[in-house]
Amino acid sequence: MFTRNHFAAFYQEHYKTGVGAEVGCLRGQFSKYISTIYKGKILSIDSFDEHEGMSYDKPFYPPSKGEEIEKICRANLKGTRCRVIKGYSVGVAKTIPDESLDWVFLDADHRYEAVKADLEAWFPKVRKGGVMSGHDYKHFTVSLPTGDYTFGVIEAVNEFLEKYGYKLEGLLDRRMFASWYFIK
Repeated sequence: MFTRNHFAAFYQEHYKTGVGAEVGCLRGQFSKYISTIYKGKILSIDSFDEHEGMSYDKPFYPPSKGEEIEKICRANLKGTRCRVIKGYSVGVAKTIPDESLDWVFLDADHRYEAVKADLEAWFPKVRKGGVMSGHDYKHFTVSLPTGDYTFGVIEAVNEFLEKYGYKLEGLLDRRMFASWYFIK
């Protein structure tokens, strides 16, 4: 069965600029895994204090927990080619030159408006022939202490593809929280 771990080799096959980005790296485990196969630099991006994406007024987890997660992430990525960037997805995207990335993997805020904003912000950063990808292509709602959290990944990705004339090229691990991708 193909899982999101297969992206590491896929990203290496698309190596050209030597830079990729995981947006929403949390503890850094996936960035670390990718770095064992992808030979370029990886930008590992997370806010660590509120959930990624749009400016919502309810934190995803309390700041003290966020500080702990950031320390874990930095420890996990120490000695790798990963560069931890603390910040919100759309804001960080503004600092990245257009068409400078081989790939982007979106796994930050999964709500519709946030995914839509992430796609618009990060798509220009991927070079032509690069990989635009992400996680959690699934209908799902989870109840959190801060309220219900409903995934909007499917809707936002499908809308984006239709708007710009691309097609979804693959879904990996459809049993669980599927990962998606298309080539720019």
